[in-house]
Amino acid sequence: MKLQKSYTAMLISIIALSLFDVISTGIGVSSGHIAEGNPIASFMFGWSILGTCLIMAAITTGLTLLVFRYINRYRWVVYAMSVVLFAKIVIAYMHMTWIVMVI
Repeated sequence: MKLQKSYTAMLISIIALSLFDVISTGIGVSSGHIAEGNPIASFMFGWSILGTCLIMAAITTGLTLLVFRYINRYRWVVYAMSVVLFAKIVIAYMHMTWIVMVI
């Protein structure tokens, strides 16, 4: 499977933004600056912040790589992953906003 360079950049961007999301959420939850909106992740953060971060990073990376296997086969995958990338950018902006407000 050979991806176009733009798809590879999209893949790397989604994974990098997902990792930033997981790490900044973990820091924000542990410091009490933010609350997790996802009820499953919120329950998991109560169990272990580090464990939740590792599990969420692995799930997000694995699912992203799985979906990208079909990017050349189904054209709609490109559009769906573009929406995911946009959502990740918005979430990263939200995290950067609370980080700046705390500093």
